[in-house]
Amino acid sequence: MAPMTVCIAAICENGKSAVVAADRLRSWVDYGFQLDLEERKVRFLTDQIAFLFTGDGSTAREITARIRPSDKRESVEVIADLAQKACADITLQQIKRNVRFDQTLAALRIKKDNDERETRTKFLDLVMNKIQAHETGFLAIVAGVDSEGARLFLVNDKIRASTNDSGFMAIGSGDQHAMASLIRRPHTKSASLQQTVYNVYEAKRSAEISWAVGPSTDIAIITADSPPLFLDQNAYQLLDTIYQTMHPAALADGDSQAIASLLRGLTKPKKRLPPRV
Repeated sequence: MAPMTVCIAAICENGKSAVVAADRLRSWVDYGFQLDLEERKVRFLTDQIAFLFTGDGSTAREITARIRPSDKRESVEVIADLAQKACADITLQQIKRNVRFDQTLAALRIKKDNDERETRTKFLDLVMNKIQAHETGFLAIVAGVDSEGARLFLVNDKIRASTNDSGFMAIGSGDQHAMASLIRRPHTKSASLQQTVYNVYEAKRSAEISWAVGPSTDIAIITADSPPLFLDQNAYQLLDTIYQTMHPAALADGDSQAIASLLRGLTKPKKRLPPRV
């Protein structure tokens, strides 16, 4: 199951800039509990490189703490590699902790079991299954602008993949709604900065169809020669006004009635008799 959130990134101005966005909702599915927190899911590792994450916030904090660029002008790809390595290391630590816990349980069971070999075999099978099925639920976007222009990377404990060709990406439980919005617009890397800010905002609002995407929104602009710029409340109010105007409206009553009349007038196909044997 996709982590409960949405994170979005889009390249614009032919690679001169990028716009990123995320919600702030945290969902505890097991307890049926949700809360909008103060913690942003958009973090900046340098002035030109952002880290957007899904999954556990503590894991994100641990990963970002391990990413220490040797140079503030480090490339987006190098930072993405560091993020992937940190995620893989943390995942391995989590697996080891789980295995140690299982070893303790197995030792207790072996003492009570006459067939020690069978018990050990079952334990090893259990451990291997846990390692193979282990999922952190953690996924991140590394988005930034360097000497090669704006670039986007998808990162978790297993992969570091570029998505520069499409020019945009989204992760989390609201990713399909967000991606569909950007495709429908359609968003391209040549879009202006102002158009991209709106496109990303619209994609975030579309993602709110998912119950696990919250209403709070953080949008930031990344450029090559300036610190990151987060939009303020006035900007969100303006974007909301535009969104309400541009958002596709429901069918007008007249159009709805015309389609209903058309459907009623369709001739139903006759049932075909089964062939005689």
